[in-house]
Amino acid sequence: MRKVEILGAGFSGLVSAYFLQRAGFLVTVHESSSRIGGMIQTRDLGWTLTETAANGILNSVAFETLCAEIGVELVASSKHPEGKRRFIYRRGKARRWPLTGVESFRLFLKLPSLKRKSPSPLETVEDWALRALGSAPYHSLIAPALQGIYAGDPAKLNASLLFGRFFSGPKKKKMHPKLRGTVAPLKGMETFLISLANYLAKKGVTISLNSAPSLAGVERPLVMALPVTEVVRLLADAPNCVDAAQALARVETLPLLSVSLGFRTSENAPEGFGCLFARGEGIRSLGVLFENTVWKKRSEFHLERWILGGATDRGVMDLCDAEILSTILTDREKLTGRRAEPFAHDIKRWPKALPHYTFTLLEVLENKSVKSLPDAGIYLIGNYTGRLGLSGIIEQAEQLGKNEKFI
Repeated sequence: MRKVEILGAGFSGLVSAYFLQRAGFLVTVHESSSRIGGMIQTRDLGWTLTETAANGILNSVAFETLCAEIGVELVASSKHPEGKRRFIYRRGKARRWPLTGVESFRLFLKLPSLKRKSPSPLETVEDWALRALGSAPYHSLIAPALQGIYAGDPAKLNASLLFGRFFSGPKKKKMHPKLRGTVAPLKGMETFLISLANYLAKKGVTISLNSAPSLAGVERPLVMALPVTEVVRLLADAPNCVDAAQALARVETLPLLSVSLGFRTSENAPEGFGCLFARGEGIRSLGVLFENTVWKKRSEFHLERWILGGATDRGVMDLCDAEILSTILTDREKLTGRRAEPFAHDIKRWPKALPHYTFTLLEVLENKSVKSLPDAGIYLIGNYTGRLGLSGIIEQAEQLGKNEKFI
């Protein structure tokens, strides 16, 4: 069996280990911390389970098959009608459709020609959306959605990077999973990673915790499933990788705050998956998830998770806990129409949570030194490599075991 080593036992590293061991490799995973999971952690606060990062994943046949094999039961957010409801806050109210009748009609007239308006390589999301869809759809739909999902600045986001696949030729017919939409293990996302690690151990995969990542003495091929900042540090000390490290150092990372609040009742909150906030509405938060609406069996109380920060609000990381809570409760009062105090809260800070999907990131991914890393037996996987979200990482990891350079 050919050996392959993986640095990092977060989501990217463990799913890569799964697909590589299935392809017949002898896999060793090195993790510098004392736990697996990286940013993903399901915390038991006593009164509820809450996530520190993603609360679910867009389901696919590959992910559903993986979970069935390792014995993880999935539930869908759309299992309940309320779990399908998404809101956008505009004109002082949370709305399932934020556009007026006239704005909707104008958008409807533009949709038939949308396929012919693919973004140019030098077009920002803001430029493309204003050209292809118009002002109201951009400010009330596109901008809040992308700020809520990617925490990015639409005036800097690369439209080709985000929307290019939508416009790229005819789509292959895809098989659909049994459960559609966002799914998660019954007892939280960390359950998936713990079950996967246990399964991998039974399959002969070695997972070494408290193992400081290093390229020295590590066999190739090597998969680097680490944050881009850590990848840069390791490559800078590796022979013939300095140029790649300098290029990857240009990747911009964004800060996020994830704040869980517990209330005795729903306190007039919209009943749905969550709400995003259009800019210019006097609300600082990017969005809020109504987690006990989505995953009804996790708590008898009303649980909300508020997200702040991103490219347009880096200063939020400088706030103390009291200032963060005050900001959120002020935003929440505008959303619900009444003031309410939570009986519990949990604040998680991520100084470098996500990459910013800008033109700079695209330039980095096209850099000759970065693209030649596989020739040196080094493979990068993560959300900064152009595959967006956990479902994108699943696709990327699945391709690793099929890569001809590995065989």
